[in-house]
Amino acid sequence: MLQSHSRADGRLLAQYRKTTIQQGVLSKHASGSALVSFRNDENQDESTSILAAVTLQVGQPMCTAAFPAGRGDIDVTVSSFKEDDSINISVLQSYLQRTLDVCAQEALEDSISTGEDNHYHPLLLVPAKAAIGLVVTVKILQNAGNVGDAALLACIAALMDTKIPCREHGISLDEKTGRIWWQPKGYDAERTKEGNIATGCRCSERGETQHKMRFPLLPLPVTVGLYCSETSELEDKRRNWLVDPSSAEECSMSTMITMVVDGHAPEQILLLDFCPSFGENNRICSLRTKDLALVAQIAKARAEELKRILVA
Repeated sequence: MLQSHSRADGRLLAQYRKTTIQQGVLSKHASGSALVSFRNDENQDESTSILAAVTLQVGQPMCTAAFPAGRGDIDVTVSSFKEDDSINISVLQSYLQRTLDVCAQEALEDSISTGEDNHYHPLLLVPAKAAIGLVVTVKILQNAGNVGDAALLACIAALMDTKIPCREHGISLDEKTGRIWWQPKGYDAERTKEGNIATGCRCSERGETQHKMRFPLLPLPVTVGLYCSETSELEDKRRNWLVDPSSAEECSMSTMITMVVDGHAPEQILLLDFCPSFGENNRICSLRTKDLALVAQIAKARAEELKRILVA
């Protein structure tokens, strides 16, 4: 493989599998959803497919220094369609949670401002009383390598497909039942009083009362494998890089690096994971600054490609 600069599935070392992103695949059952596949058209057994779905839950907001009125959260759960010992579910779930938390922490840049210095978190419904929790459920349908990149892409695509209630229309909370109500724009009918709650439009209604989520940061991943051969790991000719590794390739790599960059500004690195020696008898390669610069260059080009697919 390394001598011919081609791989078992016919790809070049720097060639990705065909990436497809389908949004809204579970529109009747989830607020947002996406199916992401890294496809090998010649051999479907060498394809990776991930399904992600987003559901909304209303709960007590978490008050922080940045958001004293409260904020909503994103929670990720991961499972596999079939048992797969090559996947560490807890590690993958932690990786996805950490990355999506970056989006949640940066939500202030995209928050809605009311008053002079009063910033509300986009997932906040009623200050200090009710906020939206986004539950992202990830299902691994097929794993043929690089499941982390596919899973994160599925999460991001599903969140981009998600609609959340518009707070601008005026929201009320029935604290006894936990129901949220608001009045959509252009709704002129008289509202009735039920106890201390003014009822108008149920929050399950769509149209003008909901809007797509906005992302001040767009985390897009790239995973590359490094194989060091022979005795000198410092010689460039002994160091071989390949992108989008398959399951078999992951087991032969000396080092795996995942870099997540901001799709809006690909030169900004959001997260860097370094995992040495996936296989049992592999040589561990030390990383150099020039290696990280190379990975950053690869990540920037990949992010630009993925962003085009996401907004298509």
